[in-house]
Amino acid sequence: MNKTTNRLIASINSSYVNLKQEILILFSILVLFLLVNLTTYTRFPIVWLDEGMFTDPAANLYLGHGFKSSIWHSQNMNEFWAGYPPLYAILLYGWMRLFGFSLPSVRSLNYILIVAAVTIIWLAVTRLSLVTSTMSRISLVLIILLGYGVSLNYRSGRVDCTNILVTSLAFLAYSIVSVRLRLILLACIGVFFPLSGLQTLPYTVILCCLLLIFLGKSFLKEAVSLGIGIVIGIACLYIFYSSHGVWDGFVASVRRHSAYGVQAAAGGFDSLMAMLQGASFTRDPSFVSLFIASVLLIIYQIKIGSFKLRSPITFGLVASICTTIGVFAVGKFPTYYSWMAYIPLAITTFSAFSRIKLNLNNLLQRLFVIFIIITSLCGWTLQTVLAVSTWSYRDHTKVEEFVNKNIKSSDWVYFDESAYYPLRKKAAAIFNKEYLRIMSPEEKEQVSALVINPDDLDKVTKQLGGEWIGSSDILNPHKVNDRLFSDTYKLQVWRRKQI
Repeated sequence: MNKTTNRLIASINSSYVNLKQEILILFSILVLFLLVNLTTYTRFPIVWLDEGMFTDPAANLYLGHGFKSSIWHSQNMNEFWAGYPPLYAILLYGWMRLFGFSLPSVRSLNYILIVAAVTIIWLAVTRLSLVTSTMSRISLVLIILLGYGVSLNYRSGRVDCTNILVTSLAFLAYSIVSVRLRLILLACIGVFFPLSGLQTLPYTVILCCLLLIFLGKSFLKEAVSLGIGIVIGIACLYIFYSSHGVWDGFVASVRRHSAYGVQAAAGGFDSLMAMLQGASFTRDPSFVSLFIASVLLIIYQIKIGSFKLRSPITFGLVASICTTIGVFAVGKFPTYYSWMAYIPLAITTFSAFSRIKLNLNNLLQRLFVIFIIITSLCGWTLQTVLAVSTWSYRDHTKVEEFVNKNIKSSDWVYFDESAYYPLRKKAAAIFNKEYLRIMSPEEKEQVSALVINPDDLDKVTKQLGGEWIGSSDILNPHKVNDRLFSDTYKLQVWRRKQI
């Protein structure tokens, strides 16, 4: 009896020491991750359309202009903003209250959100014993952080890290032993699904249906609880926007980005193929290589006789396919949505990998490791190499200096999205190509300056009207047809000719 007790105590102590070391490794990785991203935040990607659009409502509120935006396609600049579910904008406003409005403050929020999300995922797979080895759990964290689609999200100022965090919290809640507490937390977290992004709704339906197939009735209560929370969240979303009289504007904004897949299929085979080019499995190299790695692992399991049809890795493969097709069918599935397929596949792949003995002499295992390495290298690493190769042309401080030198505080400015941050702080009003769709003739006449890529001059002035005089000062006057420089800052200022 004493020997058995001693062995048990020794095993517990060993597990505690290993977990302590694992937490230290994880903490070191996340600190290094934050340091590297905070050092290179201005270099990749350059400020782009979606970043400005999702930042603008929070920035206007912080700057004292109200919860409004003049760079969305579905609402007037004086209306309460309802272009998207408000959770990210609310979080970003709170973040700005702490750190101000600037490129580093906006982008750093996503770094914190993704660090929180991967920490939650690590904790969940540990609690569920889903990934059973330290090496596999640490590898899982790295694969998620380095993946192409995921890194594109946290580096580019979009809202998707909020979606990732909310779904990760639901995953962690599922690991709670107490049934009552688990169901209550799932319902509470479900409220935030529609508030973070409507694309999470078809995603959740697909995953819950697959989990019911794989887990059976044991998952029914959890699915119902999550569904109740989502219904409450939709009601909150309706109350929030309808109380400000802008629910129709929200619906109009959402409708523009829905049913892409259905519309494409209705347009015939060529139309559908053109739309599929934007889906994650053709545009996210990390997803493609991880998918191949998971297939190789299944082949290895079949070879050694350990494969089970109802297993995590099978679920991950099926979920990645169904998610991509399903979300695409009811809405769209661009690269920045690929996390929906990529993260579950990563979790289930490393769940299976953690249960086999690593033997690099085995061809299938060797190929698996090679594709996992490719998964890591073709994401954040590739993006960083691209940024370094055009380092000086991606310096955002030059954009700030250029705008401050050429723009007055009284100017109404039509702008290229790459100049968003300094213009929002400096100019009286700013407009982009999205707002141009609904811009009134009176607003067009009040535009006094253009800050745009010189190659876009004819297209812009044709829509705005008037005569324009260009400045001789051009930021980065390289040739735009050079592919290496096509994603770098290039700006020139024009002023309306006074009659």
